[in-house]
Amino acid sequence: MTAAELLIQELQQRGVEWMATLCGHGLDPLFHAARRAGMRLVDTRNEQTAAYLAECYGRLTRRPGVCAVSSGVAHVNALTGVCNAFFDGAPMLLISGAGALATAGKGHFQDLDQAALAAPITTYARVIDQPEHTGRILDEAWRAAQRGPAHLTFPMDIQESPAAPCGTAAPDSPLDLPPARWPACARPLIVAGSGVYYSGAGAELLEFSLRHSIPIVTPIWDRGIVDQPSDTWCGVIGAAS
Repeated sequence: MTAAELLIQELQQRGVEWMATLCGHGLDPLFHAARRAGMRLVDTRNEQTAAYLAECYGRLTRRPGVCAVSSGVAHVNALTGVCNAFFDGAPMLLISGAGALATAGKGHFQDLDQAALAAPITTYARVIDQPEHTGRILDEAWRAAQRGPAHLTFPMDIQESPAAPCGTAAPDSPLDLPPARWPACARPLIVAGSGVYYSGAGAELLEFSLRHSIPIVTPIWDRGIVDQPSDTWCGVIGAAS
């Protein structure tokens, strides 16, 4: 099994059925692995569209959407959708191909530190630099992608290298709110952001607020966390107020 085949297998074990993509040489081994495994490749006209498809899937399902693009300029193009997801904490995973790790920094095709470029607008960004660590690195990225966009750079020589499965970790549980101990003089307020929505913890948070009579507000982009009438719901704050 190659690292590319292992990555596809790990994605399928996490329920991923398709990837949005634009054909590019930097992802040839991953594309071939996907086809052999029966994973659907949704080809788009440009990398921006691929990223927005993954982001939209994440918003609608609250599970990371996956897009895969080639290296260099293709990676930069995809960051448009990644940035949009970052502002709202939408779950998605961007996989970018790259020239061989062995020639990184030596002027191979569109040589670029893609992980460093993505880092400011992602919850996790790194290079898969050892084939035997592919599963573990994907697991870290997948967990981070629950809270907003994550990124993996997948060099060509690593994609084609032998790799062995290392087991699949259990998915993150919904938001767990510990018992609160409020000072007698305090008047707490819950500001519920995107993480609550995408984790599916809105019902638990509402129950918590009702039990402790704590008001809830959400920023403008996080509407939908409270989806029923409630005495503790105080509306939207920020640009819509």
